[in-house]
Amino acid sequence: MLDLHRVTALCDGKMKNSDRILVKILKEVCEERRISCVPFATDWIISLEKGGVRRFVYGYLFPNNNACSAALCGDKSGLYSALTDAGISAVPHYFFMPPKNIHYVGKDDTNERLVALAACTQSFAVKPNEGTGGECVTRVNGIEGLTRAVKLLFKRGRSVAVSPFIDIEDEFRIVVFEGEAELIFKKERPFVTGDGAATVARLAARKYGEAFVIKKEDVLADVASVPNEGGTVLLNWKHNLGSGARAVEIIKDKSGSPPQSDTVIADAGLFDELASFAVAGARAAGISFASVDVIRADGKLSVMEINAGVMLENFAAVSVSNYQKAKSIYAKAVVRLF
Repeated sequence: MLDLHRVTALCDGKMKNSDRILVKILKEVCEERRISCVPFATDWIISLEKGGVRRFVYGYLFPNNNACSAALCGDKSGLYSALTDAGISAVPHYFFMPPKNIHYVGKDDTNERLVALAACTQSFAVKPNEGTGGECVTRVNGIEGLTRAVKLLFKRGRSVAVSPFIDIEDEFRIVVFEGEAELIFKKERPFVTGDGAATVARLAARKYGEAFVIKKEDVLADVASVPNEGGTVLLNWKHNLGSGARAVEIIKDKSGSPPQSDTVIADAGLFDELASFAVAGARAAGISFASVDVIRADGKLSVMEINAGVMLENFAAVSVSNYQKAKSIYAKAVVRLF
């Protein structure tokens, strides 16, 4: 069943390292296979040892990948370049560096490039080039908003990625291991359905609880407005699980039976389409074990990003079945290390 305490802690960013599901899973996997498992650095680093061979899991990064491919996946603009060079459709991420570091790339043409981007489209997603989980990602409009957001991030990090804002129909996560799709789920953003009487804020509190927080910068509608009866209002433009989206698994169901619950979709055709595309993307990035985030916009699939750190906390917290699936995926990665 859904572990609301754990999910809330995940969304709030307040979960202790030692409370992570990954830590629990690795201890179980290692005990079952007689592998020494020693967490340290407040359980963020885990040492695995067997037969004189020692490996480390760092956060959610596993040593199944080579360091260069893992670093590439952590570089949004670099990954975009690598994928497009290989013929894989990917969401554009344009690289910008703060003035203090501009000597690494040549002349400072930031303003000219921002103006050029603003001439092509008016809405953008601005984010840290090396960030994860939707942190510090903002949606802005026009050259003034774009310039302001980029300069603000210049003060916080080493580089910035700018993407044209895309009206995403669906976003999926595909966990790939050694050329196979081990798990696929859709990221379903939080939403409310209007009753013609209650405000967006009231509907959200009724559905998700009074503690549910709606950030005005993330919701596209006025939280004080009253949606029409039957109308759907999304509560976040982001699809990040850490921002309130939930995982709805896509499974292959050859028997044609109906979905098991509202957290499972049986669609063999969709599963195969996503699996093939994600595996091709992972191969182009040279990555063996990763989570590939794929969007569909205007009917076309594109890679949003590839995460070398495979985090399944939200998915595993939903049910015992999901926990076991996450455990089986991590177990495959661990077994390959020895």
